[in-house]
Amino acid sequence: MKLDELVAIDVHTHAWKSALNVDDKRTESQEAMGRYFRYQPQHQTVPEMAEMYRKLKMGFVVFTVDSQKGAESKITNEEIAELAHKHSDVAIPLTLAVTAVLMAFTISEMTLFCEPVH
Repeated sequence: MKLDELVAIDVHTHAWKSALNVDDKRTESQEAMGRYFRYQPQHQTVPEMAEMYRKLKMGFVVFTVDSQKGAESKITNEEIAELAHKHSDVAIPLTLAVTAVLMAFTISEMTLFCEPVH
């Protein structure tokens, strides 16, 4: 990734759709999201996202969608890592394990900079 060639990095993107296990049927959560936001989501694969972000001269951090316990995700952390590696000029993979560590680090760092509210 050539940071000097990017204008920004989108730090919160979700990969909803697998590029390796193609299944265009929307999940229940995707349908619910469409109803809530009043639009029909057009979720992209990691390669499609990479193409779009390249045109925008942006990088993006990509991870899976949080799913309810027992729900099957359409895309795995491994697929995100593999596809982000193939599109490493714009894609930065973030797996659930790394997310948990970053969240814990961020929370502990925040406590160092935040003063208690009286």
